[in-house]
Amino acid sequence: MGLVISHEDLLVRLNKHTAKTFDGHWLWIGHCNVAGYGVIKIEGVEYKVGRLSAYLFHNLDLDSDLKANHKDECPHKGCWNPNHIYVGSQSDNMSDMIRATNEKPLFPCGHQRIDSNIEIVRDYRNAAPSRRCRLCQRKREKVYRDKRKNKCTTT
Repeated sequence: MGLVISHEDLLVRLNKHTAKTFDGHWLWIGHCNVAGYGVIKIEGVEYKVGRLSAYLFHNLDLDSDLKANHKDECPHKGCWNPNHIYVGSQSDNMSDMIRATNEKPLFPCGHQRIDSNIEIVRDYRNAAPSRRCRLCQRKREKVYRDKRKNKCTTT
């Protein structure tokens, strides 16, 4: 199923809701989905603007399983600059995410992100593994155990 809108009209609609920054980002300032990605409706179908950018500039087939992935140097979910997007698989996207996460030297808590302090967990709702700070997890477990122990001794 192809789009019913011409490339030129689509570009006009996209540019109408875009703020172009001095460092080359084309930031979507229109409607965003709950995940923070820019979206636009065409003939009742909602499309991510990054995917439309890949359609316009990289010849991505909108019916394809391939994704419009952001390159590592672009941290903005709402950016649709075709120079910041590449067409790839979901596996490519996950590899990018894991590599970017591993390149950060610290966890948000401030502890070092080193092999001995990384605990890999798999959320039952999400198949993607995540990494958390092992030191903080041990601290949370100790607080939980202490609460349980105090509850048992007071009853």
